Amino acid sequence: MMRFLLLITLAWNILQITATKRPNIVVLLADNLGYEDVSWFASDARDDSAASSTPNIDRIGRDGLTFTNWNSAAHLCSASRAALLTGQYPARLGVYPGVFHPDAKLGMSTQTQTLASRLKQLGYSTRLVGKWHLGHQYAYLPIHFCFDEYLGVPYHMSGGSVDNHTCNYDELQVQWLPLYHNAKIIQQPVQTQHLGSTYAKYATDFVQQAKQPYLLYMAFSHVHQLCASANWPEQSTCQWSGQGSTFRDAISEMDWIVGQILNAIEDDDTIVVFTSDNGPWVAEQSCAGLKGPFQGQWLKDNTDPSCTACPHDYVPNPTPDRPRR
Repeated sequence: MMRFLLLITLAWNILQITATKRPNIVVLLADNLGYEDVSWFASDARDDSAASSTPNIDRIGRDGLTFTNWNSAAHLCSASRAALLTGQYPARLGVYPGVFHPDAKLGMSTQTQTLASRLKQLGYSTRLVGKWHLGHQYAYLPIHFCFDEYLGVPYHMSGGSVDNHTCNYDELQVQWLPLYHNAKIIQQPVQTQHLGSTYAKYATDFVQQAKQPYLLYMAFSHVHQLCASANWPEQSTCQWSGQGSTFRDAISEMDWIVGQILNAIEDDDTIVVFTSDNGPWVAEQSCAGLKGPFQGQWLKDNTDPSCTACPHDYVPNPTPDRPRR
């Protein structure tokens, strides 16, 4: 929870600043990225052939502060994003235990105070680029959460078919993943081979042209998989554009986007935060990230085997057959 509280505390503290000059804020959030997928954190003892190269992300650690006590409020997308934007546990927001699917009728309450709504009170310009995943019906889109503009996909990359990838649960093969601009679908299905450059341009244009101060929330679709299949490994290719693409290719593309944004920042009074949402989807094997030292071993060593920890098996109260959860 520490990293989410850090961002929300940052906004609260800025509210107390009486100076005319307030810092710009750029939040870069990866999707299903592992600790050692960033080369800045890669272990020296690890096989170099498995290491990623993230020179632009590494710049943030080298020139700033590095936080190694990585904690997430939830281990899945919608819930962890709700916590990031509000500073609240997702269970308090009702964004738990699952994720919002393409047929979801609800989303996060628009009455909820968020990082964007707090900063709007101070006159910040706000933009969201990338993945939202807190409700895709009109009433729950980012423009109703104090984001001036939004360009991105409304849920995870496996929330609809793209290119020649047909999702396992998409029986009619017509559930194409949409790309939104504000409240309008501008492309369906998403052209994944161009999505990275589209994100980079939309983000850098904002950084260069925004009325200051500004908040840029860049929520990458990287490195979540395109379609969730019943059998692993998920696809012959892992992510994004072209045949033969690999998980490391997706990381490299994300790092390139980060570099474009960093190069576009001209004001020294800019706070840049890079983090991931809820860690790697390790079941995806070669299409998943590397956990590094975060192995979840304490839970395995200290929890009764009868404990049911999967959120999709959640029940509100223990039962004789399920004494713990």
